[in-house]
Amino acid sequence: MEGGITVLLVEQNLAMCTALAARHYVMDQGRIMYHGTNEEFIRDEEVKNRYLTLSSVEKTIAAET
Repeated sequence: MEGGITVLLVEQNLAMCTALAARHYVMDQGRIMYHGTNEEFIRDEEVKNRYLTLSSVEKTIAAET
């Protein structure tokens, strides 16, 4: 069995996260909503649209300007 270190990193900078971690977890309201590898995380359009884009309020404001 390989030894390692587990670190909980709370970060919104996706480039930093993918550079530092091999696996990712997305939490919403205290629940894990997604987990996967860098490759899976980057390819998952649903995760990107739901958790990594502007909020619906910000999208509405941006559309009105």
